[in-house]
Amino acid sequence: MSQHANRFITFWRAVIAYPIAMAGGAAAFFPALEVAAAVRRGSLILAFPRSDVGHHVLRLLQLELGAVIGCFVFFGLPVLPLYATGIFLAWRLRVQHLTYYIFLGSLLSLWAWLWPYIFSRNVGKTVHSSINIGFTCLQVAVGIIGGSVCWGFLRLTHRECNDRKELN
Repeated sequence: MSQHANRFITFWRAVIAYPIAMAGGAAAFFPALEVAAAVRRGSLILAFPRSDVGHHVLRLLQLELGAVIGCFVFFGLPVLPLYATGIFLAWRLRVQHLTYYIFLGSLLSLWAWLWPYIFSRNVGKTVHSSINIGFTCLQVAVGIIGGSVCWGFLRLTHRECNDRKELN
């Protein structure tokens, strides 16, 4: 087996892992908002006039698909350079540990949320007046899920891991 066959990260697997991780993180966003609304005795889903369960499930799926598409449209390009840098470092240093990918996902999620504030003209005024701590914690949780999904995809598609499963 060549030296590159043992790599945890390959170029094409990293390219495929990016949209999968973003979709996983985005799909976690609206259920987290639903839980937050339920804690405050409200509901995003039940705010719609119909009361049948099928309609609520359909509406949740529409919100989820909208979140995934919105994530790609609004956050895909600003996050991509940092993802590429993080994956390059993991490839170069041969990092396979879940903690690195969770940290990377959290960092990218926070970057997706904060980059408009960082590059605005009124940096001091905008950042201090509009950052919500609860929403920032939600972004970290979304990043944890996205990083875990990325690591899981890389782990499941890694040849060495699959060879070990066949031996057991």
